[in-house]
Amino acid sequence: MTPIVYNHDLELVMAMPELTTWGTEPLLEGYDPETKEGEFKIAPAKWIWLPSERTLPCTFVMFRKQFELEKVPKFARGWIAADSRYVLYVNGERIQFGPAPHDPRHAEADPVDIARYLKKGTNVIGVHVLFYGQGDGTWPTGKPGLIFRVNVGREVIASDNTWKCSVDRSRTPGRAKRWYLRALQEDYDASKFWHGWNFANYATDLYWYDAEELKTPGNAAAIASPYPSYGEDIALAQTKGSTLIGRSIPMMVEEELHAPLFEYFRVNWKGNPNDWFDFRVPGLMETLRCEPPERLGPGCHLLTYELPFLMIGWPEVFCSKAPEGAIIELICQESRSEDQTLLDTQFFAWTRFRLSPDQSRYEPFDYEACKYIQLHVEVPPGKSMSRPSVSFRRRVLLTNHAQRLEVDNPRLQMLMVASDLTLKNSAQDIVVDGMARERQQYAGDCAHQLHAVRQAHGNISISRRFLRQFGYGQMENGVWFDSWPAYDRYARLAQRQLGLTNWGPLVDHSIGFVIEHVNHWLQTGERQPYEENRDRIMRFMDYLQTITGLDGLLRVEDLGTEAVWLDHDSYQEQAHKKLAFNLYAFQMRVMLGWIEGEPPNLDLEIDAIRRQFWHDKVGAFINNRYEIASRGARYCDRSISHLLWLHAHGVEIAPDLTKAIDLLVRQPKSLGIGYPANSVWRHWALARIGRVDLIIDELMTRWATMASVRQTTTIQEMWNAIPGGKDQMSHCAVAPTIAMHQAVLGIGQNPDGSWFIRPQMGSLRSIDIHSWTPFGKLCFKADLGPDDYVCQLVKPQGMPLTIRTSTPLELPFRDRGHEFSTDLTEMSLVEFRLSPYAENRLIYEIEKVD
Repeated sequence: MTPIVYNHDLELVMAMPELTTWGTEPLLEGYDPETKEGEFKIAPAKWIWLPSERTLPCTFVMFRKQFELEKVPKFARGWIAADSRYVLYVNGERIQFGPAPHDPRHAEADPVDIARYLKKGTNVIGVHVLFYGQGDGTWPTGKPGLIFRVNVGREVIASDNTWKCSVDRSRTPGRAKRWYLRALQEDYDASKFWHGWNFANYATDLYWYDAEELKTPGNAAAIASPYPSYGEDIALAQTKGSTLIGRSIPMMVEEELHAPLFEYFRVNWKGNPNDWFDFRVPGLMETLRCEPPERLGPGCHLLTYELPFLMIGWPEVFCSKAPEGAIIELICQESRSEDQTLLDTQFFAWTRFRLSPDQSRYEPFDYEACKYIQLHVEVPPGKSMSRPSVSFRRRVLLTNHAQRLEVDNPRLQMLMVASDLTLKNSAQDIVVDGMARERQQYAGDCAHQLHAVRQAHGNISISRRFLRQFGYGQMENGVWFDSWPAYDRYARLAQRQLGLTNWGPLVDHSIGFVIEHVNHWLQTGERQPYEENRDRIMRFMDYLQTITGLDGLLRVEDLGTEAVWLDHDSYQEQAHKKLAFNLYAFQMRVMLGWIEGEPPNLDLEIDAIRRQFWHDKVGAFINNRYEIASRGARYCDRSISHLLWLHAHGVEIAPDLTKAIDLLVRQPKSLGIGYPANSVWRHWALARIGRVDLIIDELMTRWATMASVRQTTTIQEMWNAIPGGKDQMSHCAVAPTIAMHQAVLGIGQNPDGSWFIRPQMGSLRSIDIHSWTPFGKLCFKADLGPDDYVCQLVKPQGMPLTIRTSTPLELPFRDRGHEFSTDLTEMSLVEFRLSPYAENRLIYEIEKVD
């Protein structure tokens, strides 16, 4: 395990190995992820399953293969895939959990390396497989199956009908869902579990069957099989279109942490506790806070354990020789309020363990999100048990480069730690909005995280996989499911047809998804994801023509199944989104022009925007110009952000920017402000007018004071979040990290492949930041001196880089009309002094002479 050290302020120091290359995160030692698909080989393995005609939701099946070895091989590598989730064991030792969530038609097999777990003589490979069978935030649909192949020396161990399988009856098949987006509500009975099933020489009996080989090609996903789809009656229309490839991101890293006891209550139930856990019947419980005893006597107890920060993984409960009949409900919670006792307020986040004296360690099968772990312990009459202890096996992927971002202000530094921990919670094997509620991968506001993934951690495989897997979720009309691979929008289609929900495939997220291809290309130099999805992107562009109104602009109302969202907080009416939505599409088209090499013609659309939204007397675009007399003018930070971006890149739409800049700076009540995950747009715009000081002020006053930053060291979903309730305390709003890289350091890319930085310190006194590029690590330090900032830049040799400043450096420079540019391509170390930009004046990306 990699050690983690915390100081009293919960500032995280991670002792992670730092690689020296960009985007080559190793899956296994000596294994090159860049060539994995060409090397992927699963034959002669077969997809196998329990011989059956149906599989109930949340069915667990145990598979085992026993074999002999004359000697231990030096290597034993291969692949495993399962639908829906698996845990792999070798000789009883837990190896790994998987697979990464994927489009059901396009699965990825995880790499395995089991040599060090093998021994001379009899060995057993055991695979514990869970089939969801009902929608989950990480699983829209599928069919059950397992496929496995590993080369053990000269021998190939491959899944086929010689494997044995048995239904795990300790977890009753067919249980109800936890909630809409969590398939598994686990209820485990240790007395019914077949302990030792994954060890050598375990005696199988008549409850163990020969596995059935499914008629599925080995290079296709499990959904391509003819096995009956009990829950949905689905059949893949084109089985040839299904794929199974090698995993495209590294395996998750797991590390152990101790969770100390935080508080203890005695519990008196005034009714059946099951009625509370199953139905939330109110008023059933009384509690009394007490000193925790070493042994728990008859009755019910409530023990709360606390982790150092909110994290993702598996709680582990240890209790020795528990009496028969004892029960533990394990409750996972992101936060708590001071007066809370029973913490399960977040989407029925409990797992039940029915204890046995033969088992001392318990953990849920699926991973959870929590800072607080609570155990409701019921000890039967006349019995007692030792007080349980708790640890946590954390899962994280962003370990190849530890973030380096240090500022002089302790409160702001804690916010940077919280932002990074939030990123590590949400950017895992998929890029999600929040692990406690949905665990769903979104484009749009959620995909902003990819900037931080690439620049703060030097990881491109997560970004690359996001573009591929999300890209598969395109509907026939060209719009993408805004969350994919996920159950939510898959299920919402029918609800939208009947008017039962406001949530449908969000067209604005499709626009954001297109933009992410260009961002990926600019920041990594990779065109492959764009080329892979180019036909899909062109289909989406055709769709946009179908929602263009007679006024020449994209509609935001009455779209049928699809919808336009943009933000939670910024808009009072749906019609108020039309200006920002169209400017968003303009920005997408300009960026597509960069990667296609052909700029768009926006003349007609610009004329339409001016006619509908420009107000001459006010001197600004107004979201609701048509009702300004009756309701007053409404603006939004989003439309101003897109407007300034377009002007900075040579697309002049507004006759005058003075009012727009003034609104952005003053932020009056008439200006709709985006919720935290969308704050990047506002921050980018403020940096573009020389007001990084306002970004820093916002981070200090609105972000660093968040309840989540203070209690869970993560960043909450909404501006106002109440601890202990349903509010998400670790969401996807990593705008503080992005602002440090793209506003303070000001790192950016040009379509020709060159790079620039435009440092702006705002009100910061100092910063030490590392930002990753395809050329390597760029290191920047700045400290405030008596008159200006003293800066040092260390850049990769040969990186085509210019520095843009408000005043010329003591180096050869070029006057760009509004700033000065110095070519640093041939330099590796530069020291210079920095002065601020003029406030409230647009900084252009194109040459601009006033």
